[in-house]
Amino acid sequence: MKDRLRRIEVRVVKSGVETTGFEAITYDEYKEKPESTQRWIVVVRAVVVEGGVYVCVENRVEADDPTAPVRIGRPRVVAELLGLPSQRALGSSTPLRGAQEISEDQIKWFVESLLRSSGRRLPAIVCTEPRRDDHGNWRKRAEKIHRRVEGFANVFTMEVEAWEGLKRYLGECLAVWDGAVRVYAPSSLAGCADSFRHRYFREEQIERSWEHGVDRVVSTAARMSSKQRLPREFSIFAAPVAARTDLVRIESLEEEKLELQIALEEIESELNRANGHLDRLREACDRSGMSDIFWGAKDEVADGPPDNVDDIEDAVLNAQVYLSDWVALPGGALRDVELLSNQPQSEVWGNTCWRGFRALASYARAKSRGCEGGFWEWCQSGPAQGWPATDKKLSMNESEAVRNNPKLWEHRLLPVDSGVDPSGRIYMVAHLKIQEGGGDLAPRVYFYDDTQGRTKKVHVGFVGPHRYMPNTKTS
Repeated sequence: MKDRLRRIEVRVVKSGVETTGFEAITYDEYKEKPESTQRWIVVVRAVVVEGGVYVCVENRVEADDPTAPVRIGRPRVVAELLGLPSQRALGSSTPLRGAQEISEDQIKWFVESLLRSSGRRLPAIVCTEPRRDDHGNWRKRAEKIHRRVEGFANVFTMEVEAWEGLKRYLGECLAVWDGAVRVYAPSSLAGCADSFRHRYFREEQIERSWEHGVDRVVSTAARMSSKQRLPREFSIFAAPVAARTDLVRIESLEEEKLELQIALEEIESELNRANGHLDRLREACDRSGMSDIFWGAKDEVADGPPDNVDDIEDAVLNAQVYLSDWVALPGGALRDVELLSNQPQSEVWGNTCWRGFRALASYARAKSRGCEGGFWEWCQSGPAQGWPATDKKLSMNESEAVRNNPKLWEHRLLPVDSGVDPSGRIYMVAHLKIQEGGGDLAPRVYFYDDTQGRTKKVHVGFVGPHRYMPNTKTS
């Protein structure tokens, strides 16, 4: 049993005659290990106004060890509040008390009146039945997801006939089917260009590990929900008048920061789409010898590699599916990828990894056609699918200090195809820096170039946090 320490703070605030606010903050500290404490903070705020009550529940966590896994879920008070006999709404969205079944004849209503509603504020998580008999596990998974997202996302279920109807109505790029789960963000759902906004989890991604698969779905919905702006009525909880000037400045900066974060995500997604476009264009031009088909290769095809991925796990899965002719990426190369996929930067890291894997594949393909030089030289030449050839993003070797230190050097002995080395392991030094700096969690991708060897591939031997590849600065 974990050691727990609880503290509760309560206050009442008034603004004028008609507006009253109530705030309760619960602090729970858990001793996970003697040297590690997690502090969970639940803030409940209610504002009574003419005609109703606004309620906001925030769930925060602080930890001594920032790498410790955190399972996101709604606090118990949310279920209790939603159980009260009253009308509940967030914009045009009504928080549901359970997973809602959508039938085939409800598909048009579901898409047009719910998913495409301009007033929708809650993410919609759609869980689908697989064609194969999974003994009802998909429904159990949907209920499990609902229990954790209740209040900040709604869960819907679709049997085979229903998701087939959804697929016909929306098309493959926007639909979800055959055991997969999709998180529809409260944003545009007009065409294929919007598909990256709505995260898609294949059945195999979730089936490999139930707990972790559910964690990924919940984390995705939570990230979307956390960007919601609070109604102005909650401003009565602001600091006293004497501090209002500073408060306004802080709020302005926070708004600016949020807008910049959203803009950055959109720019990075646009960059990934552009890179995918260029790669498809090159392949099409190679086949036909024509340049006038540029726009014909603009949009990703349903059965081809995606332009964007959800996180590092998704990047790995897509590399194994679509890039295996040129890049070997065994399961043994993955270290704590689940931890990285649950970090706030998971989407950025995932798409950066995906860009790196595609660069390695394009390089191997170029080598098969007679390209001279190594990966650095190829990247330096400026190919459409290249990786930045800079010390901050790419290293083709390790320092002499690492090579001469047996303890550090041993970490670079990584799994490889037996066609490269009969032992199934080889020292790898070249690596992609997915995030420059970033401490122990900064992702790294170590690889071995066998494009001139027996396999004609690039072999990835490590995908994971920097802490597993210590050097003289970190050891």
